[in-house]
Amino acid sequence: MSSNTSDHQQIVGWKDSSDDRGSLDILWSCLVTLLLCAWVSTYPNAGSPHDKWYHPLLDKFNLAIITFLGPDFLFGIAIGQFASARSSVKTFKKDKHLSKGFKWKLIHAFFVDMGCLHLTAPDYPDANGKSFPINAEQFHYLVKHGFVDFPDMDKLEIKERNSVDTLSRIITVFQAAWFTIKEVARINKGYPITTLELTTLSFCFITFMISVLWYHKPSITKPQYIGTKDSKTVEQIREYARCTVSHTQEGWRMEKEESKLLIAI
Repeated sequence: MSSNTSDHQQIVGWKDSSDDRGSLDILWSCLVTLLLCAWVSTYPNAGSPHDKWYHPLLDKFNLAIITFLGPDFLFGIAIGQFASARSSVKTFKKDKHLSKGFKWKLIHAFFVDMGCLHLTAPDYPDANGKSFPINAEQFHYLVKHGFVDFPDMDKLEIKERNSVDTLSRIITVFQAAWFTIKEVARINKGYPITTLELTTLSFCFITFMISVLWYHKPSITKPQYIGTKDSKTVEQIREYARCTVSHTQEGWRMEKEESKLLIAI
């Protein structure tokens, strides 16, 4: 009984390179694929205007570590950011007059959502480093209620400042595709694959999905600034927003009471 079991359970250790493949070949192929997928497919948000030159590298390194520890975490972040950007595109498409004929696209929504647009006001001047980032939803609100003018998006030079390396993207896609095709072919022929290869395959799939979701997300580290109209302060904008919300809630309350009354009648 024990002899039959030992015949079927063969444990293979480190194997030198051969005409087929060795342990070092497997390790090298998997590590190169993992590093390319983790580094190239990550796009951190814009940092603070006062960040040092190495802070963007640290942000990208942190995202790469998250990808190594659990690529599904980064996948969840990418889904959330894509959903927010798509919602912004739909909102500006509905309010076409706000963009003054300019077509609001995913790249612009990502640009604002990733903290590349900072609001400045008399009580939050850029000179004192008090500007703060706004997202696409907040930007739409400010433009809609006349607190800021819709900027000339061409002057923001999004495409010119985008540092996405197309060549590294292509190399990563080819490496991931080649690795996937090679492993699928081995599985199809009934050849065994290692646990590391199986893990790398899952990384290839998830990072490919992340790259698709972040295809329109630019790689920009320094923000641009937009000022309020007529020297409006942030406190005035907040007060207006509070009053608007109060009136809206009061309207909802009255509608609810009217509905209850109609039901009672």
